[in-house]
Amino acid sequence: MIPYLEQRRDMASSYTMVYVPVGNRHKGFSKPTISVGYCTPKRCLVAIAVSMVIGTVIIQLLLSFRHYLRDIHLRTDKDGELVIISKKIASKHNAVCLDGSSVPGYYMKEGIDEGEQKWLIMIPHSDWCNSMEDCRSSITSPLKGTMKKAPVTLQFTDILSSDPAENAYFADWNMIRLVPCSGSSYLGNSSVSQNDDYNKELRLNGAAVLAATLEHIISTTDISKSKQVVLYGEGSGAISALAYTHYIKSTLFVPNFTTLLSSGLLFDTRKSHFNVDKFFQLHNIKGNTVLRNCDSLTCLNAEQLLRSPRTSPVVVYTVGVPLWPLTTMYGCQNETDCTAKGYREKYFKAVTGLHTQHLQIRKLITILSHCDWSLKTTVTKEDPRIVNRSIYEILVESLSGNVKTAIYIDNGDCKGKGS
Repeated sequence: MIPYLEQRRDMASSYTMVYVPVGNRHKGFSKPTISVGYCTPKRCLVAIAVSMVIGTVIIQLLLSFRHYLRDIHLRTDKDGELVIISKKIASKHNAVCLDGSSVPGYYMKEGIDEGEQKWLIMIPHSDWCNSMEDCRSSITSPLKGTMKKAPVTLQFTDILSSDPAENAYFADWNMIRLVPCSGSSYLGNSSVSQNDDYNKELRLNGAAVLAATLEHIISTTDISKSKQVVLYGEGSGAISALAYTHYIKSTLFVPNFTTLLSSGLLFDTRKSHFNVDKFFQLHNIKGNTVLRNCDSLTCLNAEQLLRSPRTSPVVVYTVGVPLWPLTTMYGCQNETDCTAKGYREKYFKAVTGLHTQHLQIRKLITILSHCDWSLKTTVTKEDPRIVNRSIYEILVESLSGNVKTAIYIDNGDCKGKGS
C-alpha cells in the first residue's frame, strides 16, 4: 500500500495533506499540514466578518472623535463662516449682487445643545443707493455691492455673540447674518440690468437675492424643523424685516416666528427726505410683488407696515440715537427733528397710537431708550433700566412669550426707572 500512496502523492502533488493508513507509516511521509494562505469558505467568511467588525469599530471611533472636535469648534468659535449660495439656485432666481457678477451669500454659525433647533436670522443695516452713480460706488465694496473678496469668516458680536456672558438667550442658537449686496436691503425688484454713465452693468434685484438665499438655507439646513425662529432687522434691515415678515415666515414654514426690530424704523417717508423717492423708483420697489400694494413710499412707513394684518409677534426696540432713520427721514435739515428728543417724540406718538388703536397685531412690544446702551446681560447701576429691569431682560421675556402687548419707554434722562 505504501508504494500506492506514494504514487497518489506524486500524482496529486498540489495536495499537502496525505492520508496514510495506521500501521503503515513510512518515514518518508510528513505529518498532515495546512499550507499558509489556503482559505476554506468557512475560514474566509470568519475572516471577513472579523474585518468588518474591526472596521466598523474604527469608523465609529473616528466619527465620535470628529463629533468631539466639531463640538469643541462650535463652543469656542465666535465667528460666522461664509456660505455662498449654489450657482444652480442663484441662476434659478437670476440672483446676483449689485456688481452684476458675484453670487450672493451669507454668514452662519451652527447652534449647539438646545440651540440646535432655534434660529436667529439677521438682516443687518446696509446703505441704500438712490442713483446709478451712488450704486456704482458700492460695487467694489465687499458685503455692500459684491461678494468678491468677502472675508471667509466674520466676527459675530452683540446679539450674534456666542458668549453666554454677553448674550445668554441667543448664545447657543444657530445664527445667520444675511448679506444684502443689492443696495436696497432686499427691497429692489428690477428684473433687468442697468448701465451707469460708465457703461458698467448693475443689478438691482434685491428681492431675487433674498428668494435665492432663503431657498439655499432651506435646502442645506434643518431650519424647517426648528422650534423657534427670530428674524432680526437692524437699521435699514429693520424695514426689510418688517416688510418681509409674512413672506419669510411662510417660506421657511415655521410656526414659532417672531420679528425683532432695532433702531431703524421710518415713521415719516415724505419725498423730500434723503431722496427716498429716487430710491423707490430706481430699485422698482413698486414692482415687488411680495410687498403687497406697495405703490408708493408709504409702504416703507413703519406705522403702515405695523398696521397690516400679521400672525406673529413683533418686538421693537430703539436704543441710543438712531442716526440712520434720522438722516434718512429728515436729512438733518431740521435741528429739532434731528435730536434724540425730536425722534423720541415722533416715535412715541407713532407707537402709542398703534398700541391704543388695538389693530390687527397679535403682539406688539415696544422698548425705547435713548441712553448709550449695548445689548448685554451684565447689569450695572449705570445701565438704563425700565420698570426696574434691563432692556435685555425685557427682550428675553418678550421673545419667550411671557409678555403680552406692551410698551416700555424710559423717562428720557437715563437715570430713572422708566414706565
